Amino acid sequence: MKLPRITSALTISLLLSITAYAEDGKVKMHVINVGQAESILLELPNHAVLIDAGGEDTERDKPLRSGSFYRKKLLEYLDQFFKDHSNLERTFDAVIISHPHKDHTKYLQFIVDNYKFKHLIEGGQPDWERNSGWRELKYAREVAQSRGIPRIEVKYNTVNSPQLLAWTSAIEAASGVKIRFLSGRRSCNDANNESLVMRVDYGQRSILLTGDSEVNDEKYGHPEDKGCGGQLPFLLFRYKNDLSILDVDVYKVGHHGSRNGTYDKFLQAVKPEYAVMSAGYYRDQSPDGYHGYQFGHPNETLVKLLEDFVSGNRPQPATVFTMNGPYSPRKNRTVTKNIYCTCWNTKALIVTLNQDNTPITITEEHE
Repeated sequence: MKLPRITSALTISLLLSITAYAEDGKVKMHVINVGQAESILLELPNHAVLIDAGGEDTERDKPLRSGSFYRKKLLEYLDQFFKDHSNLERTFDAVIISHPHKDHTKYLQFIVDNYKFKHLIEGGQPDWERNSGWRELKYAREVAQSRGIPRIEVKYNTVNSPQLLAWTSAIEAASGVKIRFLSGRRSCNDANNESLVMRVDYGQRSILLTGDSEVNDEKYGHPEDKGCGGQLPFLLFRYKNDLSILDVDVYKVGHHGSRNGTYDKFLQAVKPEYAVMSAGYYRDQSPDGYHGYQFGHPNETLVKLLEDFVSGNRPQPATVFTMNGPYSPRKNRTVTKNIYCTCWNTKALIVTLNQDNTPITITEEHE
């Protein structure tokens, strides 16, 4: 569903150079396989935006080792993307960090050191001791400051700030893609539930990106902790007068397909035709840092719930695995609905939206 255009009474100068729309009229979301972590590349007509740069913690993905598996895979993927799009000059219009946990920031230092970026967009969390990925975010802030790159903080009550609207308006003018932030930092105990939430519209097609948003703050015992609770019910409450804002074609499922990553009331509002997840492979098990086998992602109960609400079917059924819980894989499980996970033997999931409103396609790119 296409959202009404947001206008601003402020006169703003475009923060991006205005270029012609890409000839192929496509927008692609690349969900790159970085294990039990997340990194998403938005390929817009003549522009690129990177959302998160995470990695898992297993023996083959040590953060600073030269052979670090997922760091190498991420940088190789981005290098090839920029080689194929030389007009972008290895430049992101923005690097967006959904929240400062290491599975979303682990390789951020390598991103800001190896590529150019015009904006850094994040929640502005001040508590470095509590959030595992804050040091990487702090480094990116320092790089942005040293280069004179604007940093935009997104809080739940600043999603329509002049600075943020200037950036989204410039993106829309330059590419035809509308990006709207639906929530941001809420000063919660759990940074998962103050993830930046974004809606992306192109023509009549749409994507909802929820970071690691969850149903509740399970880790802290009480959803009412510090007035936050789960971000998914917060979104339902915030937009209760117009739930069409959450009604999209493609749903990037919260928190790597955890049992707490979505629920029926939220899916009733989203009405997805497709669901995508970023999670780890169950065979990556050592050491016990953080990986999909340890956490039990993607969870079988959640995948079954998605099957009840995702409306579209895969071109062909797929034999996959899910997790019954931590350390308990369920193998040779068949999926027929449009549900996809990076953990299911892919290098990347590529979601393609077409300007002419032809059907969305999802490509499972393999090694």
